Amino acid sequence: MQVLELIDKLDNFQIVQKQLVELLKAETINQRALATDAGKDPGPWTYDVHEFLARPWEVLLDPNGKVTTNNAAVVYFQEAAYQEDRSDWISEIQGPNNFGILILSGRTTKNEEHGDALAANAALATAALIRNIIQASLNHVLQLPDVVTNRMIDSIRVVQPDAEDNVYPSIYMVWLGLRVNLIETAPDISGAEMTIDLSITDPAGNPLADAEYRG
Repeated sequence: MQVLELIDKLDNFQIVQKQLVELLKAETINQRALATDAGKDPGPWTYDVHEFLARPWEVLLDPNGKVTTNNAAVVYFQEAAYQEDRSDWISEIQGPNNFGILILSGRTTKNEEHGDALAANAALATAALIRNIIQASLNHVLQLPDVVTNRMIDSIRVVQPDAEDNVYPSIYMVWLGLRVNLIETAPDISGAEMTIDLSITDPAGNPLADAEYRG
């Protein structure tokens, strides 16, 4: 037997990867506008977004190889670990998928402050901004309710190169580890929608809460 349908689709981990890129692009535009409306310099809310770069620090270099004053975020998919107790192994599998967001900042200076210290502060501030964007309540399923069940930033760490390899000391990098629990479905099975209505009442029968679940 063979699969009868052409498998011509993105897997959900690929959709999440692209969604992260689009969310971060949209939010830097939004945050810059909000900062401007608040009378603030929008610079700290400014970053470029990329995905899957083997030499990510190069996005902070000018054509002459000099470090520029910029911030960047690079989104990576790392691995998936599906769980037997959450999967039926016929129509769908579920489990945590690990993504990473590498934040880079470059700074140069002509005064007594060190460019690497300025870059470090900028990278940490941008990492905090992006962590807050991902952890915002409206992004609890990354705006993909049919794909993602939850998400969490589970680690923040500095990922500087070894000293002998760091030819760009004015660039600082911070890694955000992101765990996204998602559902992957079989290509030849369409899931049926399930709706659960839940009503909670007090002993007199008066409604206390209503909830609806769709899945």
